Amino acid sequence: MKARLLRPDNLTPPTRTPWGGEEILSRFKAGLGLSHQGVVGESWEVSVEPSFPSRFADDGCLLRDAIAAQPEAWLGAEVAAKYGGQTPLLVKLLDAADNLSVQVHPGDGDPHLAADESGKPEAWIVLDAKPGAGLYLGFREGVGRAEVSACLNSEGALDALMNFVPVSAGDTFIISAGTPHAIGAGVTLVEPQFVAPGKRGVTYRFWDWCRR
Repeated sequence: MKARLLRPDNLTPPTRTPWGGEEILSRFKAGLGLSHQGVVGESWEVSVEPSFPSRFADDGCLLRDAIAAQPEAWLGAEVAAKYGGQTPLLVKLLDAADNLSVQVHPGDGDPHLAADESGKPEAWIVLDAKPGAGLYLGFREGVGRAEVSACLNSEGALDALMNFVPVSAGDTFIISAGTPHAIGAGVTLVEPQFVAPGKRGVTYRFWDWCRR
């Protein structure tokens, strides 16, 4: 199979990721001739997800179409058979100049998902972190539904109830479905995710640092 490059400009707009920074364009995609201006929060590096699908650089064809045409060549027989000839892998590059919202992802097969929706367990591989930067992972011991509800209803600071984990380059985390989480300001990372082929990964956001 001939090697082909994907387009490097599969970027989310600043209106979707206002917390983004300048690392993706200035550091990780420097010299690629991208004309995008302003901050960039996400680059969808490998995607067959309908929201931001990957395309090939040479002809603009969709990655998902190429995989569908030769699934075993792309994925191997076992993976191709398990996922109906398509990949469930979604890989993003994220740059958080500001804190992301506190959110949670359902598991695949959650009964509340619509027919075109998928759960979205993910992982984080830290590429860079400014001094003191970190991640918010789960609620502290002893914090339950009542405490979280009271904090949200009073417009309090939900991060005070969460575990803050300082990070550095090379740190890796598995974010299981159902784990409340947020990427803190000053962290750049690679985010591999599972999204059922042909569906959209679901994110429930329930606190955004009192931003409006």
